[in-house]
Amino acid sequence: MNHQVSLLAVALSFFLFLAPRAGAQEEANYPNIIYILVDDMGYSDLGCYGGEIETPHIDRLAAEGMSFRQFYNNAKCEPTRTSIMSGLYHGRGANAVGGATLGEALKSGGYRTYAVGKWHLGTGSLIPVRQGFDNFYGFYGGWSNYFPAQIGSNMIKRDTLEPNNFVSAYPESYFSKSSTTVSNQVTFPEGYYMTDGFGDNAVAFIQDAARNHAEEPFFMYLAFNAPHTPLQAPTDLIEKYRGRYAKGWEALREEKWERQKELGIVDPQWQLPELRDDIPGWDELSEEEREAEDHRRAVYAAMMDSVDQNVGKVLAQLEASGLDENTLVIFTGDNGAQAFDNTSNRSESPSAEGSRWSMGPAWAAYSNTPFRYYKQSQHQGGICTPLVARWPGRIAPGTMTDEPGHVVDMMATFVDIADVDYDSLKKNDGTPVPPMDGRSLLPIFEGGSREGPDFVGFEFGGSEFAVIQGDWKLVNFSSGPWRLYNLKEDRTETNNLRWEYPEKVAELAALYDQWAIDTYGNTSRTYAERDTRNQLSQELRYSRVLGGGLFEAPGGSKVELHDIGSGNGASLNDHWEHYLTETSAAGIGRGEDSVTFAAKSFFGDGSVIAQVESPDNFTSGGTAGLMFRESTETDSAFLMIGVREGGDCIQLHRPASGGVPVFKQLGSDLTFPIFLKITREADQFTPAYSADGETWTSLAVVELDLAMETMAGLAAFSGSNETRGSVIFREWESLDVATYPLRSRAVDGLPEYLAYALGAGAGDNARGFLPRLRLSEEMGSRYPELSFSRRSEFPNENFVIRWLGDDLSLWEDHTNEWLTVSEIPNPDGISEEVLMRRDSEISGGESAYYCLEVTE
Repeated sequence: MNHQVSLLAVALSFFLFLAPRAGAQEEANYPNIIYILVDDMGYSDLGCYGGEIETPHIDRLAAEGMSFRQFYNNAKCEPTRTSIMSGLYHGRGANAVGGATLGEALKSGGYRTYAVGKWHLGTGSLIPVRQGFDNFYGFYGGWSNYFPAQIGSNMIKRDTLEPNNFVSAYPESYFSKSSTTVSNQVTFPEGYYMTDGFGDNAVAFIQDAARNHAEEPFFMYLAFNAPHTPLQAPTDLIEKYRGRYAKGWEALREEKWERQKELGIVDPQWQLPELRDDIPGWDELSEEEREAEDHRRAVYAAMMDSVDQNVGKVLAQLEASGLDENTLVIFTGDNGAQAFDNTSNRSESPSAEGSRWSMGPAWAAYSNTPFRYYKQSQHQGGICTPLVARWPGRIAPGTMTDEPGHVVDMMATFVDIADVDYDSLKKNDGTPVPPMDGRSLLPIFEGGSREGPDFVGFEFGGSEFAVIQGDWKLVNFSSGPWRLYNLKEDRTETNNLRWEYPEKVAELAALYDQWAIDTYGNTSRTYAERDTRNQLSQELRYSRVLGGGLFEAPGGSKVELHDIGSGNGASLNDHWEHYLTETSAAGIGRGEDSVTFAAKSFFGDGSVIAQVESPDNFTSGGTAGLMFRESTETDSAFLMIGVREGGDCIQLHRPASGGVPVFKQLGSDLTFPIFLKITREADQFTPAYSADGETWTSLAVVELDLAMETMAGLAAFSGSNETRGSVIFREWESLDVATYPLRSRAVDGLPEYLAYALGAGAGDNARGFLPRLRLSEEMGSRYPELSFSRRSEFPNENFVIRWLGDDLSLWEDHTNEWLTVSEIPNPDGISEEVLMRRDSEISGGESAYYCLEVTE
């Protein structure tokens, strides 16, 4: 988005009056510095990070330098640029006018300074040549088209700090002067493409530094617009990638995940998150739709290929000028891949120069492998970026580091390298610039470690927050509840630990709020003051590539929606991590059983938890909450805990099918949003409610004789068949024995603990998951058999079969009671199908419960 700077902001901006350090290049061999930034690139789009796009020049930087596995940004264009330029978190940096810019700081150290590409940090008094840069070629705003007909006249600027000292790769005739320091590009060379234009002018600036300012080191900020939408690229590059994506996002994502493990980019103990429910399976698309998806991804790949080619131009010019051995080159991105699916004209070819196509959430998830979510989110897919750095003689080639870094560290790093006295810099009112928020990465570059900050805060848009302290990360999504992850064990954020460590949630939540207050100077960005909008823009959901229209996976994966009883309509939509239920059901009681029930299969002991955010248009008897239910048959046994619009908390349960529901009033005047929980231990069910998900009020235990495998989920009734009410649920989690806790794994696709019920019919699968369990019949006897796929290199002793016991609490090792029947290699050559059988038969009505444990 192109943000305009208000007149007041311009009036209040300041300039630093700096004198360059005399003879800097003679005093010490300070390195040249080139900082290359791309826009909206995914974490794994580079070949050196497991990507499929051809990026040999950037890969070369990684091979000759250092790659960061854990480098962070601010999840959005201008907040990231603010931190890069100012060394301050974006709340303090204020579009880089909150302190010195990199241009101003390094110029004070005797550096020649250049800026190329996208600025996005203001206009008027805030343009690059008025913020410490000697020369600039690029545009001021937040995005641009890539071909001349769409760019138009006056969009691209050629500016100079020194009057009439314009530098460009193109002749004077292509520009129109508006002053002695600013000129606009009005015509373009034949075949002009913006990414090439930025590369060509970066080369021209290096030539200027070598020919006309050899006594000074130089700093160049090279900010490509690519691969920011709209997707536009040269036809020959697009055709190079056509057909490469015909396998579809699921298969390609798995292949990329394997490459990342081979490269050491990811830890094998992490898990690859599932694709979001709004993304259809590749096989659900028509042949025409798959062709269109392949096509738009090919355009994106071509854009990244072009970036790499222009990085190659820069590296070649450094070598030609004899500067490569004394130049630090850094390549990174401003945020994760963006998921907007707001293409305005889907009838136009993605190859058209005026294409308005965007990448969409499916390919964005692929680009961000192995992380969750996208640009703007504070989950890893939004805030993680590759960073590669090459500095001959100082950075050991081919190294990789897990040391964390953040874009806010750039100012500290560069003033450290350039020996700039940052603390001596003054504002134009004579006051010192603020202390930097970042810390130098130089010790990491040199192969060591540094004392990093105690914690790092993240925020975007008043609704997306996170804080990282050590291995712990607290994060929310779209104003939703906090989630807690251990990044050492689970950097891909698949195992939310907030229910296990509520005290850590409270601790980090307080830390985030303090960071927000310190950064913004007020409480506007604290969690309590968040924007509680119901959902993010629908542009972030998957739209069909032909004809438009959102893809709706009803309720999400493994969710069944039931309209039980006499209700005259129900719906459930999974909107970006919350479930919107609409119902006109009359309720439960006095022989009536009419309820909207969104259920997942629930097995064994555990809890189901959800937050009721906002019921609307309910009658006085309407209720929204959680339910365990025997079946979807009217009058079947159930337990429900719910809340009403007025804040009353109630409990309903029917102890047996056909029985009369028992009603209890549990609390009153509760304030939304409210967390609800039902915990099962065998036949005992304990309801509870909480204002924050950390401190719970447990209610009386309910005895309910339900099968070991039952149904659990969200329930709502408006209180009337005539009144259609709606309710928003957030953070619905079913933490049963089959899914929780989710531990590390050594087998692709297989969690450590999976529970399965024996006693199903002969030959029937007991559950719809892998591994597969069945009863085989042999000469009148029945034997439990277990089959699963595993990586061939993992030894048998890494697989343990444990008996859960009748109450699912005993985890005795029963491996010796199971025999390996066969181990058959799979066609992929790296895995095998294993079949095991229990050595004793099932007798009578015996039921037993087992799990397969995979040890490290």
